[in-house]
Amino acid sequence: MVNTLIMLKYTLHTLLLILVMLPLGAQDISFVAKAPDQVKVGDQFSVIYEINEKVKDFKPPQFNDFVFLGSQKGFSSVNWKTSYKFTFFFKATQTGKFTIGSAEAKHDGDKIFSNELTIEVVSAANQQQATTTQKANEPTPNVSENSVDGEDMFVRLLIDNKSPYVGEQVVAYVKVYTKVPLADIPNTFQGPEFTGFYVQNTKTPPLRSLEPEKIGNKTYYSGVVRKLTLIPQRSGKITIQAFEVPVLREEKVQVGFFTTYQHVSIPLTTKQVTLDVKALPPGKPAGFGGAIGNFNITAALNSDEVQTNDAIVFNVKVSGQGNIKLIDDIKYSLPPTFDAFDPVVKTNIADDGQSGSKIFEITAIPRHAGEFMIKPFELVYFNSKTGSYVTKKTESFIINVAKGEGDTSAVVISGLSKEDVELLESDIRYINTDTKLINKANYFIDSVF
Repeated sequence: MVNTLIMLKYTLHTLLLILVMLPLGAQDISFVAKAPDQVKVGDQFSVIYEINEKVKDFKPPQFNDFVFLGSQKGFSSVNWKTSYKFTFFFKATQTGKFTIGSAEAKHDGDKIFSNELTIEVVSAANQQQATTTQKANEPTPNVSENSVDGEDMFVRLLIDNKSPYVGEQVVAYVKVYTKVPLADIPNTFQGPEFTGFYVQNTKTPPLRSLEPEKIGNKTYYSGVVRKLTLIPQRSGKITIQAFEVPVLREEKVQVGFFTTYQHVSIPLTTKQVTLDVKALPPGKPAGFGGAIGNFNITAALNSDEVQTNDAIVFNVKVSGQGNIKLIDDIKYSLPPTFDAFDPVVKTNIADDGQSGSKIFEITAIPRHAGEFMIKPFELVYFNSKTGSYVTKKTESFIINVAKGEGDTSAVVISGLSKEDVELLESDIRYINTDTKLINKANYFIDSVF
């Protein structure tokens, strides 16, 4: 009995070895495209390219008539025969009969092509029983149970003020709403051009979770994926065009007896938004440079007791809420005997993008002794809340300038700092008054002859 079992085991091993070593034989290359003949608007469907040989440089055709959702590739082996599959998932969005061109690949250096496909998309009301070119025993990736539509998820561009003044900053939020689980919401989308606006990206915290939000009688989970500061540059109606925001959803795909999960990209599209931008009212005060918001201005002086040719520094700070980044200058006046330099400007914008401060560091050098009054520094801005122009001033300053050493005899080059001042006493020469003039005409004649 034992010997019989040993012989049977040996025979089975031998048969398996023979089967493995049997040549599979040459087979013709098969490159087949498969898809349903008919789908309805809103349906998700798949296009499968199956090849019975390993190929290189697979190139799918253009899918311009459908919304691309994702793709996957793999292979299967049945009865010692391996086939390679390239699967693409789409969503039908318009009715009509559409042709999908041939896919292309390389096999042993030669180009091979698949068959073309024709898919008819019908409206939901007129949908007929869909037929498929796939055989009944062939597993088809199934994503229909994961189907989503505009009621399940959408994206909005929200503007906090749709009727701003020219130059008044507004906040734009890109916000996603969903009733189905999402795998990720990438913050890498490009967005529109925002023509007619000065645009500043605002720091947006990573979206780690979505918060419940009720819209009408439906509850969604929502989150802000991007925040921007927009400043309109002209009056009138300015339209922000619609743009796409892709989100990733983890969907279950059934292939035969196997269930896998994949991330499918679903493009969500905003609606266009129009702003009605108002022109600033007439009567702009002198010194108005375009500041719009609500601001304060303060000033500090490093010293009010100095000597001639010593540098003094004013630190003028503008702070508040509004378009601080666009405030280029403040109004001030220094005595004519002071050499003033262009301000050094430092800007600090808060993370919310709406508030901050700007410091103007103004250096001046008094050239003559005496007591000088520095008039207040001024900021003129437009308050969009009250619709009026506002002028705010700092305190004035009294500076006592004492005569520095060598001040009376020094000749100073204006416009240089104290370190660059050069005394030119030794370079000054008086005009020589003992000068004999020569008759030009006589000299010219004598020199020729």
